Order: sequence, then C-alpha cells, then structure tokens
Amino acid sequence: MSEDDNFIQEKPFSVEIAKQGRAVCKKCRQKCVQGDLRIAKLIPNPCGSGKMKTWHHVSCIFEMFLKQRQTTKRIEGSHDVEGWELLSNDDKADILKKIKECNKAFEVKLQNKLSKKSKSSNNKGKPQLSFISLNEDSVSVSSDTNIKDGSHKDNCFREFRMIVANVSNVNGSNEKISIFHDIFAKGSDGTGFKGDVMLWCKLLLPAVIKRVFHLQTKQLIKLFSKIFHVTEESIMEHLDQSDVGQTIQYFFEQSKKCKPQKKSTLTIYEVDDFLETLTNLPKEDDQLQHFKAFMKKCTANDLKVVIRLIKHDLRMNAGAKHVFEGLHPDAYQIFKTCRDIKTVINTCWEGPPKKEKTEIGLNEKRKSIPNYFDNIKLYLEDGVPERHAEWVRYFIAYGGTVLKPSEHEQATHVLHLKDTISEPTIKCVSSARHVIVEWIKDTVAKESLQDYRPYTVRWKPSYKG
Repeated sequence: MSEDDNFIQEKPFSVEIAKQGRAVCKKCRQKCVQGDLRIAKLIPNPCGSGKMKTWHHVSCIFEMFLKQRQTTKRIEGSHDVEGWELLSNDDKADILKKIKECNKAFEVKLQNKLSKKSKSSNNKGKPQLSFISLNEDSVSVSSDTNIKDGSHKDNCFREFRMIVANVSNVNGSNEKISIFHDIFAKGSDGTGFKGDVMLWCKLLLPAVIKRVFHLQTKQLIKLFSKIFHVTEESIMEHLDQSDVGQTIQYFFEQSKKCKPQKKSTLTIYEVDDFLETLTNLPKEDDQLQHFKAFMKKCTANDLKVVIRLIKHDLRMNAGAKHVFEGLHPDAYQIFKTCRDIKTVINTCWEGPPKKEKTEIGLNEKRKSIPNYFDNIKLYLEDGVPERHAEWVRYFIAYGGTVLKPSEHEQATHVLHLKDTISEPTIKCVSSARHVIVEWIKDTVAKESLQDYRPYTVRWKPSYKG
C-alpha cells in the first residue's frame, strides 16, 4: 500500500483521560480532574504554525455545540475524534449518546427555522430548497435536485461499481488513469460529468480518509452468519478462496431468508450515509439491524463493493495517483503538497456549470476566485511543506505552482523554512526571488484572500518585505 493510501486527514477534535489535572476547561474555567474524560477542540495556533488543543469537560463541549451556529464544526461522529479507539466501551457509549442528542437538537432547530421561512415566504411558485448536509464545509441548501437525489446516472452507485470493475480489469497505470479521466471528463452519457466529484473521490480512496467501523473480518463473518442463517465455519471455508466482499456476495445470492435486488437503484449518497451511520454503531445488535435495513435495497454486487469500502480496499490496484491524475494533470502534485482532498477539488475541478448555492443563514454570494499567484513558480526548501502546509495550500489555491525538487531551475521564487534568509544554498536562476512564509501571509491579508476560501486566517501582518 502506498504512502498516499495511508494518509489520514487530521481530525478536528481529540479525546483522552486527563493525566495530570492541570488543564482548564475553556467553557466553565474549572480544571479537568485527573482521571476524568476530556475533549479538545483543535484551533489554529496564534503563536506559530500548526494547531493547539483547547480542553473541555465532555458535558461542557456539548453544551457549547448547542449554542453555536449551524455551520460551525462540531462532533458528528467518532470519525471526527482522535483517540477514539483508545476509549473504553462505556466512555464511547456515553459520547455517542451525547452526539445523538446534539444532532437531534440541531435537526429540530433547522426544521423549525426552515418551516418559519416557508410560512413567511410569499413566493410559493418557486422550487423548494432542500437541505443537503450538516457537514461544516458543505452546509448548504440547493435547488439542484439532479445532484443530491442521485437521479443523474453519474450519482448512481451502479456507475461507481462499473468504474471500479473496469479499473481492476486493466493492469497498466496509464490505462487506469485513462478510465478515471474518461468518467470525470465525459461522464456516463458523454456530455460531461454531472456527479458529486468530492464524494466520488472520497469513495474511490477509502484508505485516504479512513472511517472507523468497529468491524474486522471476524465481526463481519459473525454478523452475516446471523443474517443469512448459516454457520460461521461455512463462511470461513469459502473465505479461503476469495476476499470477504466476494464471500458475502456469494452467500447473499444463495440466501433464502433475504433476497438481493435484481437491479441496482442505490445512489452514492445512500451508500455514504449508510457508511457514516455505521461508524457510530459499535454494538453488534445495532449493526445487525442497520445492515438488514440497507440490504433490502442492495444487489449482490452492491453489497460486495460496500463490504470492500468497509475494509478500506476496493481491490482495483489503484490509489491517489491514478484517481487524481485522471481528474487533472496537476491534481496529484497538489495532493502531495497539501494532503487535502477538498483543496485538490477546489483548485483543479472545473466541472459542469453549477447553480448558485446559498449557505444556511447567509444570503451573500461567494466572490469569484482570483489567481493572485498566477505565473509564480515556487521552490520549497526542505521542511516547508510540513511546517507551513496551510500557507502552501493558500498559495496553490490562488493559482501558484509548486515545483518538484528536480525543477528548481524553473523557480521564480524560493520559499525558505526559517524566518530569516541566510546565504542561499539552493541553485536557482539568479533572478529567483528568495522569500519567507510571511510573503504569502502578507499577500493573503493585504488582498483579503481569506474571503474567497474557507480557511480561517488568524494572523496579523508583521513582516515588511
């Protein structure tokens, strides 16, 4: 497995048992007692690069969530919390209960808000706006029903399965990239891709942003032996000849208790919602009921691929390099630099013309995105991508190009790691300008570029170049 497939995006929250009892809760200002459970929210470090943890009592942080805006990030599942796997089952159950109560409260609040708006609206002839997601970066309402409801073929899970099968059937790297390029460029009908490219990339790369399902192969065998009313030994015997996805597909086709659908009707949204809910179900009985309800809509092939998504391996011998180079020639290089799928999509994906979206609680339209760093080719000194990753993402997002180590002679600018520039040791053309990270920070602040991109900039210009 490649380095890219092992990458896990940084989680916005962290949980642990208080070790010393010195940290003060950000909300109630009381100390987190040693031995008690505490949760930290990761925020930008005002004193330097990276992020810092602000600790809270468990009850305090969920009280804080209920008072914040709908669009502000909160814990929506175990996938948002670092250190989750180290907790006891009782602690996990307690936090999951609070997450469920918090999510329910937000749903009620949102429904009340939307119902008030609909009652006061006089424009009854206009199409209804539909709620899409409670995710921080995608909380929006949209009248583009063709995308969210999956009615377009590009959002059908069957189309996703076909691409995965086609990629797994070819051996050459260029052939795999070509298949991804064709679907993202032409779509299923040849007129352009009209699906959710972010969700496609997320599902195509299950090992890049891993979800925690509390399900290993042994647990899957135990669950499906109960669903299919067969012995675990018979499933294990078949598993010796194939992977767990194919084995469960075989027993689904043979089952007399639950029959698979003959035609696939699932959308990628339904699959993603199923997987997201599954991450919040650590108990076997809950998992069993969740699978039974979902399998009523599945074909045998649907279930096979879903099981492989749970195992973080679609068995198509393709990783981030193939997917992103199929998306755009520069996408994989950008991914290697920023390690963030959303930045890659925002930077590289043009896609079909999109209808205007309005964020909940906001009527302002986003400004058009300027290519402020266009024609600037930046060479990074060793250590810069790790220490100043956020600012490199800004540079890329606004049109800048980050060079490979072998392309240093093409550099127009050289970004140094330290705050002062010593004698240049990098062999670049004499006209290359040597800069430090404050050059990017000053540009972002001066041009108010943070208004264009969903990054939080907590920095005041201090460097005068």
